Amino acid sequence: MNKDGVLANSVTYNSLIDGYCKVGSMEKALEICSQMNENGVEPNVITFSTLIDGYCKTGNMEAAVGFYSEMVIKGLVPDVVAYTALINGYWKNGNIKEAFRLHKEMLESGLMPKVFTLSGLIDGLC
Repeated sequence: MNKDGVLANSVTYNSLIDGYCKVGSMEKALEICSQMNENGVEPNVITFSTLIDGYCKTGNMEAAVGFYSEMVIKGLVPDVVAYTALINGYWKNGNIKEAFRLHKEMLESGLMPKVFTLSGLIDGLC
C-alpha cells in the first residue's frame, strides 16, 4: 500500500491489529498501533477494544485494564466489546466480583449486553 501511495486508515490498522490479537501476537499488535500513531491515525474505540480483548485472551489483565483506562482518559466511551472482553477476562482469572462490577457499570452506562456477554457470565457461574 505504501509503495503505491495508498495511505492506511483506521480500518486498515484496526484490521491488522485484530489479526495479530487473534493469534495472540500482542507485540506485533502494539507495533501496528505505534505505526498508526506515527502516521497520524488516532486509535479509536475499535482499536482499544481489540487490544483489550487480545490482552484478556492472553491472560494479561493488567495490560487490558491499562488500555481500558487509556481509552477512558482519551474521552472514548467503552463499547460492548471492551466490557465483554474484560468481564470474560476477569472470570477466567477468578475475579468474579470485578466481572459483576463491570457488568453493572456496563448496564449503568446504557449499554445492553449481547448474547456473548451473558454467555461469559453464565459460563463463569457454571
